[in-house]
Amino acid sequence: MKLSEAKQILKLNGYLLEDTETNDEEMDELDAKWGKKWGDIHISDKALDNLNKKMQNTRHKHMDLEDKINNAKNFNSWDNKDEETKIEILKDLLDDGYEFHDDNPYSEQDIMGDFYDIDDLAKVYDEVVDKLEDLYERGDDFGGEWDMWLLDHTTFIMKDILNGKTAEQIIKKFKKYF
Repeated sequence: MKLSEAKQILKLNGYLLEDTETNDEEMDELDAKWGKKWGDIHISDKALDNLNKKMQNTRHKHMDLEDKINNAKNFNSWDNKDEETKIEILKDLLDDGYEFHDDNPYSEQDIMGDFYDIDDLAKVYDEVVDKLEDLYERGDDFGGEWDMWLLDHTTFIMKDILNGKTAEQIIKKFKKYF
């Protein structure tokens, strides 16, 4: 994507780049003119139409600051991010010490829920967990229950998947423990 395209997308979604202006002052001025001319019986319909057009153009020239904020929030919402961006955010959160069960500050659910909503990640995770559970159950008494083992290792498994490791690589890594 070119910088000009990115700027256009950001502007359309309410980001303040170079222009921090809103249309509030211009609209107030036009509203005052409208109020004066509306009561004037000598003004032509054409003059009122021109003023109406100017008001419409001004309304769309600059968004109100409130509109810009709402558009920016919507643009920044988790649901509007592509999978690649979500993966990078999840990697950063786990690298920063968040665990799989912690709330994702960028969304409405926990990190595991957002991780699992990405089909490719969920598929690898399911494959890894199924195979590791089989290995766990075949191994000697490991001194604990499968569920507890998985809780202790889920964040590490997720990190590996987010970093592009295959199911086979992750299984091989943990296989030595069984």
